Amino acid sequence: MKLALILEDDIVTRLSLKAAVKAKGYRVLDFESPFDLNDQVASMLSRFDIIITDNNMPKMTGVELTAFANGSGYPGKIYMQSTDSVVEKDFLEAGGTQFFSKKGPSKELMSLL
Repeated sequence: MKLALILEDDIVTRLSLKAAVKAKGYRVLDFESPFDLNDQVASMLSRFDIIITDNNMPKMTGVELTAFANGSGYPGKIYMQSTDSVVEKDFLEAGGTQFFSKKGPSKELMSLL
């Protein structure tokens, strides 16, 4: 079974995104912030097939998370959904796969899973 990591500080968005990704056949772990990941989850980052992140989260942005994951050798795809479209360029330069404007679980994003 494929494994997805969702990082989103808005609970409603996180839970609706989680349900949509699960419906695509993924096992999903979700957290409010990258700092909520325990050491065990952080150490197995490379096992996730996809990461879906927001940008504006407590203590670490999605762009920073993307740079960290790619700098750690993360082999999967990283998608960002955010209302902050000015970070799209930074996200892609950090190694992100694709940026989506946040409007709930994006149909375009779901079509890629």
